[in-house]
Amino acid sequence: MSLYQKMLVFYAVMAAIACLITWFLSHDKKRIRFLSAILVGAT
Repeated sequence: MSLYQKMLVFYAVMAAIACLITWFLSHDKKRIRFLSAILVGAT
């Protein structure tokens, strides 16, 4: 794997972790929780 691919995998894993944390910390309706988790994960 090249350095670029390793960085891509790293960012994907970090986005997934941020997404999960946001999902479990938010206490809104499921649709809002899903949307906020996706947005936080994407950034």
